[in-house]
This record gives sequence, structure tokens and C-alpha cells, in this order.
Amino acid sequence: MQTVSGAALSAFGANTNAGETQPAKRASVQTESRSWPKLVAHWKLDGDSRDAAGSHHGQGQNLEFVDGRTGRSRGAARFSGIESFIEIPDHEELQFGTGPFSIAVWVKLEQDLVSVIGDLLSKFDPVRRRGINLSITTSSPGYSGPGDAKNVLFG
Repeated sequence: MQTVSGAALSAFGANTNAGETQPAKRASVQTESRSWPKLVAHWKLDGDSRDAAGSHHGQGQNLEFVDGRTGRSRGAARFSGIESFIEIPDHEELQFGTGPFSIAVWVKLEQDLVSVIGDLLSKFDPVRRRGINLSITTSSPGYSGPGDAKNVLFG
């Protein structure tokens, strides 16, 4: 099982707005304004799978909401690792293209794992044969059970 306390996505690129412009900090030094990325979505998983930053609400399947990392009641979602997931409908803002983007997620793994962990995020376009995957895998030299090493893979 894995417990996720929230996930956020921000992006630059052709499919997103650049966000608001921040003024320079010191008036005595002439600097350019800095453009910050737009927060595209933020799933707090605070008792539901709604997007707190916009309208990319998810539909949770077989989730259990548990105490979050700060102890707040129903402040995180527990995924069984088998049939638990959150499905978010595709949207133009979620098509990353070739521009830079970032993903942040807080994940707590059970100490004693009995199976592989798997995907944290998966997005794939079967027509264009393109997509991304963010997974946690294990490695165990010599046998086929879950090992002690945990690897985060993005590709």
C-alpha cells in the first residue's frame, strides 16, 4: 500500500499560460520581471480527489482517506496497489508537449512491502504513441520478490 498526501502540477509551454509576472525585489537594481509557471492542477487528496487549483477533478476508485502527513484527519489517500486509482479526464492543459513542466507528489510507502509498487502517474496517447510514466520500482538481485532498493523512474 502507498499513501499519497497530495499532488501538484505546474507547466510552461504552448498549452499553458505563463502565469502572473512578479515585480523585481529591489528598486535600485534594474532587473527583468520574472514569469512564474501557472499551477495547472493541485489534488490535495483532502477527503476527495478534486482539483483545488482549477477544474481538473478526478474520480477516485477504491481509495481510503486516512490521516495525512501532518496528522490531519482524511488528509491523504491510501491506494491498495491493485485496484485503487484516480482518473482525471484529459484536457488541453494536461497535454505537456515539449515544454518544461514539473510534478510534485508526497508518497509514503509501507515499511514491509509484499508486492511491487507501480505507477504513481500514467498518461498515454495510444494514437500518437506518446506519454509519460512516473513509477516507483524495486530491485531484488537473485529472486523475484520486492527488494530493499526503491527506484523512482520517470519516462
